Amino acid sequence: MSAENPETERGELAIKRWPDALGEVQARIAGHFRPAEVKGRVRRYLLGLLSRVEPKNGWQMAQQVGEAGPHKGRSAS
Repeated sequence: MSAENPETERGELAIKRWPDALGEVQARIAGHFRPAEVKGRVRRYLLGLLSRVEPKNGWQMAQQVGEAGPHKGRSAS
């Protein structure tokens, strides 16, 4: 990293750290979701929120995480 551009350095550090940060968020909220399937859906939803998909509506988010639609547990096969 270059000391010439602190803004770029912060951005590069954030990019490298985001998987850890996502894991931290998931760990903090995991107790609110019991079944492992639901925890997996929450993780995929968080990844969808962080993605570049637009617009962020139910259908777009479902497609982004590999589901057929925004209804519970129906995956795109």
